[in-house]
Amino acid sequence: MKTCSRHLQKKDSHVTFLLNTDREASLSQKNETIRLLDSSGRSTSFEGSVWSSEYQTCGATFAVMCTPKNPLSYDKPRNGRSSTVFLLVNTMIGSGILNQGQVFAEAGILSTLVMYAIAGSTIWLGAQLLIQAGLANQKLDYSELTNHAFGRTGDILIDLSVVLSCFGALLSYLTVISGQLARVIVDCVGSSDPWYTQEVFLLPLVTSLLILPWCLTRFYGHFVAISVVSISSVTSVMLMVLIAGPLQASEHAHEALVWFDVVGSLRKFGSALFALGFSYAAFHTFNSMKRKTEASWRTVTAPAVLIGVAMCIATGLTGYLCFRQSTMGDILNNFTGKNFYFVKFLMMLHLILYIPLDFVVMRFSLCKLFQADLHKMSLPAYIFLTIFLLGFTCLVVMLMYWSGIHEGVGFGYILDLTGGITGHWWLSSFLVLFIQS
Repeated sequence: MKTCSRHLQKKDSHVTFLLNTDREASLSQKNETIRLLDSSGRSTSFEGSVWSSEYQTCGATFAVMCTPKNPLSYDKPRNGRSSTVFLLVNTMIGSGILNQGQVFAEAGILSTLVMYAIAGSTIWLGAQLLIQAGLANQKLDYSELTNHAFGRTGDILIDLSVVLSCFGALLSYLTVISGQLARVIVDCVGSSDPWYTQEVFLLPLVTSLLILPWCLTRFYGHFVAISVVSISSVTSVMLMVLIAGPLQASEHAHEALVWFDVVGSLRKFGSALFALGFSYAAFHTFNSMKRKTEASWRTVTAPAVLIGVAMCIATGLTGYLCFRQSTMGDILNNFTGKNFYFVKFLMMLHLILYIPLDFVVMRFSLCKLFQADLHKMSLPAYIFLTIFLLGFTCLVVMLMYWSGIHEGVGFGYILDLTGGITGHWWLSSFLVLFIQS
């Protein structure tokens, strides 16, 4: 067995140390044997159970996950580049991708492509400026950096913007999940009269059983594993649009295409920003990386933004070309019948696994607004806060349904309003924040 030689300390019944090969690991006191390859290709064995680590060998990344993380753990994550790319893409590609067909329909094809170029490049540039300013001032937190640049007023405005953005995102995800699930059940039973087909019944059920457990996770960077599953699910939805959409295109082939619409562009720019935005989670992501440098940050944000833009264009443009004027606010609603149930369930799975990312950021910023330290909060208070915030968000969506607003319309309103208000604020604040810092 190899002997640890660099560093040894105990914390929360775990032993953290560095091997001779400069590999970091976290061991429990279980007597299990883990075998890894060091940089020279030789086998290295030691006793213990790896909590979660990544190792670089011959340029490839190997993720070792022998036991699942405790969601209530105070242990901070350390993610490699590939894991961080998955985390960022999953942060961008949520329910917003479902509305991009309608963006093309109302703004026009050329206008939308220009919007993606502006939104993608500006969001990427803004993320670089944030991290540069944070590193230069040793303030690796969004609100702390704005407090340093603008004082308490800037701190409050940023945290408030993040809370509103994430809250709007959560509203849209819960709207899609409950709406799609209700549609599938109604199709199966052939009637919308039974109580168990109503969104106001299904939404609390799904939220409490499938979403709440993930939202108890303390740190944003611990969502790498579910991000991989989530991105795989939404990729299946994108493939459905690309493959099944053209099969239904003949019904709408006679309808004229919209190439450019100024009014539509102004109205839908918020949705494009919403679909690609991740800057509110920039510091959360950066702080979860192993190598916290500007160069490492550029190598993960550039491919993540390109992937996000490509997925939005592929889904949105194909959806619009296939359904033209009949393109709905939620592109899934254009695909009816039992043949599409499985893909719709995959989209619901994607959003269920996506919600915790935005929820963790929202909860953190809300605590910062009230100057509370979330990471030092007692366990009962932490659990109560999580249940209360998620329950309140669920209640707002239920009130929307009770007021008579159905899924498709409500979904479009939420995206336009949320992306428009908070997105424009972020774009204008990035450069000013960088200059002030």
